[in-house]
Amino acid sequence: MSLAAIVYIFNTIIRKIFGFFYHWYTEGSRGYWQFVMEYLTEIDRFISLRIMLANWYKPLYGDYSRAGRLIGIPIRLFRITVGIAFYAIALAMFAAAYALYVALPLFLLSRLV
Repeated sequence: MSLAAIVYIFNTIIRKIFGFFYHWYTEGSRGYWQFVMEYLTEIDRFISLRIMLANWYKPLYGDYSRAGRLIGIPIRLFRITVGIAFYAIALAMFAAAYALYVALPLFLLSRLV
């Protein structure tokens, strides 16, 4: 085998290894966080946190009577609190899953050596 063939094989192997890590950490990360944002956007349709934050001081269903104000504002504040807690839990779970995703190739490489 000639020296040129050995150099070509070595370069190809190195390029494929670095190509894998580039794809795993850039394209994979971009796709993962895009999925997370789409998921949170879809969940926001159910929780409607942005709408609650925009209208937190208004009574529910436009009921401006005294009872409507006394009931509506605390209910909105409760929904805002629950929504923020849900988002915090969801983001913590997604961050933990991402940490595992990032560590997986390094862990597998450490097991090979």
